[in-house]
Amino acid sequence: MIHDDGFLYRDPTQWLISLEQNRLSRSYVRDCGSRLADWITFIESKRLGLYEPVTQDFRDYRDSQVNIGLASETINQKIIAVIEFYWWAQAKGLCHQSLLGWNDFMKPGVPFQIELEAPQTSRRKQGGRYRIPFLLKAPSKKRKSMLTTAEVRDLYASIEERTAASRTKIKDAIVARNHLMLDWMIYAGLRRNEVVSLSLSSIPEPSDRREFSLVQVTISDGTKNSKVRVVDVPSSLLRDTWDYVDIERCDIVESYLDGSDPGYLFVSQKKPGKLAGDSVYKMITRAGLGIHPHDLRSYGLFCYACDLYRIERLMVKSGDKARVDVNLIEYQLRNQAGHESLDTTLRYYVNLAEVATASANAFEELEDFRGRIVGMIERQQEISKETKRAHRFFS
Repeated sequence: MIHDDGFLYRDPTQWLISLEQNRLSRSYVRDCGSRLADWITFIESKRLGLYEPVTQDFRDYRDSQVNIGLASETINQKIIAVIEFYWWAQAKGLCHQSLLGWNDFMKPGVPFQIELEAPQTSRRKQGGRYRIPFLLKAPSKKRKSMLTTAEVRDLYASIEERTAASRTKIKDAIVARNHLMLDWMIYAGLRRNEVVSLSLSSIPEPSDRREFSLVQVTISDGTKNSKVRVVDVPSSLLRDTWDYVDIERCDIVESYLDGSDPGYLFVSQKKPGKLAGDSVYKMITRAGLGIHPHDLRSYGLFCYACDLYRIERLMVKSGDKARVDVNLIEYQLRNQAGHESLDTTLRYYVNLAEVATASANAFEELEDFRGRIVGMIERQQEISKETKRAHRFFS
């Protein structure tokens, strides 16, 4: 972080370096730097040094952000990043130890410059270190129900309409890019930062296999906790992806980036060409349908669980199996989601998929929308065989 006059902000820069050394994603580190820079600009306008602000300054900053129309969750993210920096600096001994905390944090009765609160007991068990009392109340992003196929189609249509109404050049290319990003979130269950971090080199070439066969793709950039994982995607998605690479992506690179290819699958309309996760968030939320990026990932994982259940039911009906192997469904869903363990959310998807596929007529529209069961049956059979072989070996 460098001031306009060339002055280096050493402590903020060192904090950003420490974040990257902890293997946090580049996009997250960049966002933290941007939020901290905005805060420093604010306190300098009040002629305050880096470690001079008090609690009231945070309230003033919060109110100033409200006045320019930012959403509550965006304002909270800015404040959280700044507090995290100060907490780090205090732990490193870069500032005085009474900069921030609460009354009984170190010594009873010690006044703190920035007043925080002790973490709730439940949060302490999860590694929570403090509570920030001056955050705004933000509406919950969690939907009360799973997305429907109709809502997803409306989202595609709304994004296309917004692009068509904009002043954007080569609108067809931008629509193709935006729709394909949604496809990757749904069919592969990717998070928004994983989507914008996809590189051309990570996408397998399309094969001559039939449309609904599955292909494994390694996701290594932009992942949560920098954990590499492998996801199943239908070969039809890969063909659509490479069609976009050959046509629309080339148009975007030539029109906006002067032919300078940044190497990412989804390129921005601004140099150097790297899309930010926030861009995907804005694209989806501005459709005005109450849908957030994580809703698409949830929908995709739910659809994946439905497909797995359908396969199990077909195999039971044909006599290949005596009963539905729920453990196998949970195992595959956990791998697709990139979760280390089967948590409450994944169990919810599995339970919901069991109900959704209980009757022959249930979710027929979902079947039409996805159409990848044939390839998944082959994968399911392969995994079942591997599981049986492993069981015989260890027995």
